[in-house]
Amino acid sequence: MDEENESLDAIDEGSAEAKATKAPSTRKAWDWLEAYLDFTKDFEPPQVFNKWCGLTALAAATGRKVWLEEANTKIYPNLFVVLVASSGVGKTTAMREVQPFLRESGISISDSKTSAAKFLTSISQSNRLVEGSGVVTPYLVWAEELPSFLGMDAYKSGLFADLTTLYDCPDVFTKGTHVHQQEIITNAYLCMLAGTTAEGLFDVMPPGSVTQGFTARLLFIHAVYNEKRVVEKPWTERHRKLDAALRHDMRVIAGLQGPAKFSDVARVMWVDYYLNRPQAADEFSDVRLQGYASRKPFYVKKLALLLSVSEGDRLVIEANHLDKAFRLVEEVDRTLTRVYEDIAPSAIIKSYGKIIRNLQRHQGVLTKSDVMRAYAYTMDTTDIVKAMAALQDQGLVEVFMTTPKVGRSATVYRLTEAGRKWDGK
Repeated sequence: MDEENESLDAIDEGSAEAKATKAPSTRKAWDWLEAYLDFTKDFEPPQVFNKWCGLTALAAATGRKVWLEEANTKIYPNLFVVLVASSGVGKTTAMREVQPFLRESGISISDSKTSAAKFLTSISQSNRLVEGSGVVTPYLVWAEELPSFLGMDAYKSGLFADLTTLYDCPDVFTKGTHVHQQEIITNAYLCMLAGTTAEGLFDVMPPGSVTQGFTARLLFIHAVYNEKRVVEKPWTERHRKLDAALRHDMRVIAGLQGPAKFSDVARVMWVDYYLNRPQAADEFSDVRLQGYASRKPFYVKKLALLLSVSEGDRLVIEANHLDKAFRLVEEVDRTLTRVYEDIAPSAIIKSYGKIIRNLQRHQGVLTKSDVMRAYAYTMDTTDIVKAMAALQDQGLVEVFMTTPKVGRSATVYRLTEAGRKWDGK
């Protein structure tokens, strides 16, 4: 039997039989994203990176041909995903793992380094005629090093503004450039998959731009080194079968067309979520995150639609898709504050979250000497003292002096009750 046409049931007889019953007849995998996570689980990059790379691939595959109708507008499931971690954690490796499946989706992919003018020209030349959808322009920004792609003048050049507008998938985008008289992009559908360090973002994003529209549309996915060592990447018969099945199903997904809808139960869940969600201003203590917080309902809808497409061809968002989408957005919430700490105008502000988490790891108590040693290579003494004073002013840390019977007294920092409960929001 040809490998690509072989049923995926043979890959994992212990679990695939039940999962395969959910798959439509044209699909090889029970659920594209779940199969992709199964495919990558033995590889070295953090699974959270693999998960969001997989979601980006699903977003790329829909190519403006699938949407969720809302009154007289359409919500398309495109995503701007940015993997954030220190060097060596696996950002680029995770991105390159999903690249073959992105190519199967048929979406046009950018060069990693280009000027704003060439970027728009490249998009405008990527339009295509799709039967049943007309002329569409699906395009993926691929940036293994996002700061290099954006460049130091992205804000002044208008690249931030262009990316922000194109994210919203306008029917027509028109702009004059230095290279050509005018660029016209018809039925835009822009996705992004990028990698960066948090410090690298600050280098190309002026502090004033962080509260504006572009960053509010970025889903920052943060990970730390997980100490997982894979001496040699495994490539077994199971991996080969999953690879073939995933490629096949990506082409199937790329052929889907039409509007999606909520099931009756999912509709009730959505209404309850929307009416009872907190105000954007109340979700995060960092005011720079209010733009993201206000857009969270859109992210939930986009992700729920992608999870529906991942599972089957019906274009119906079920309750389980919505529930998973809620959890995915909560996952982003937990990582965003760490990223925004480093997109800050001073070392003092950047240090707040790091100091609190360090105290939490040490039962809430550190001596002044401990704090000085921990940050000696990233902050000078004056900045450390200012940071600790600011945390005291915020009611997160208190300071006292030890009075031992023998030896010298010492300054000790201790978390308050609010500091112990602090989670970055």
